[in-house]
Amino acid sequence: MKNSEKIKRLANRFNGWLLRWMYFSTQFELIPSAGINVKQQSWLWRRADPKIQLSSKGKVKLHGFYMLEISYGSFSHSGNSQLSVDYGQGFAADNVYLLPINSANKTSGIAKRICYFSGYVENLLWQPSDVPGTCEGIAIKLVKLNAKKCRRLMLKKLSKNPRTEESGSH
Repeated sequence: MKNSEKIKRLANRFNGWLLRWMYFSTQFELIPSAGINVKQQSWLWRRADPKIQLSSKGKVKLHGFYMLEISYGSFSHSGNSQLSVDYGQGFAADNVYLLPINSANKTSGIAKRICYFSGYVENLLWQPSDVPGTCEGIAIKLVKLNAKKCRRLMLKKLSKNPRTEESGSH
């Protein structure tokens, strides 16, 4: 094989990797529902069920394993946020991913969770909290994971938090 052919092959592999990376990292625009006040990067909700529609730029088909990443500048309290998924038949209680936001000791951070989308996703809805509160500097993205990387990340997480019979967890 000539050097020019090797260089072309390497360039094509790099371009393919770059395109996959760009395609599989999806940033979302946040569209607040009624009951949420937004001023610049600050979000305020007075009800216990705030909902924010996630909209991607362009048509993106989400299917398979993804890392949900929510970065925030500040959050008024620690609690569970949740991502609701609509596969084209509306939002259902069994298509929800809980994501704890632990902001009690710090003002900014990134909360992450692995999600598996069993069908093609039509709509996504994020509920930042189950109590009234505020947050600032929110950005949400989904990063595509292959099965091997997903398995490795899950094993790493499980090894840090082993369940034991003494704790009552099964």
